Amino acid sequence: KMNQSSQKPSSILQPSKSASSRYADDTLSLGSIDIVSQNNLLRICRLTTTPGQKFGFDLNPNDDRHIISNVVKNSPAARSNLNENDRVIQID
Repeated sequence: KMNQSSQKPSSILQPSKSASSRYADDTLSLGSIDIVSQNNLLRICRLTTTPGQKFGFDLNPNDDRHIISNVVKNSPAARSNLNENDRVIQID
């Protein structure tokens, strides 16, 4: 979901379960992620991988937030427009 603003959000994410800095490298076939930008815009990001494929980003816990880093070029994360310093707000 996105605000009607014409600004493109930079993604931000927070998982529903505890995560280590390598949580994002775990492999799943599909994941829906709610994203909030620095401008408080919300969007849903869907990451699709093949069996054994990694999402292509690191997830770093920071206080009460989980921050995206090291987005790999042409990875599912990059194709879903995840950006460095985005914050996860929910993973379903």
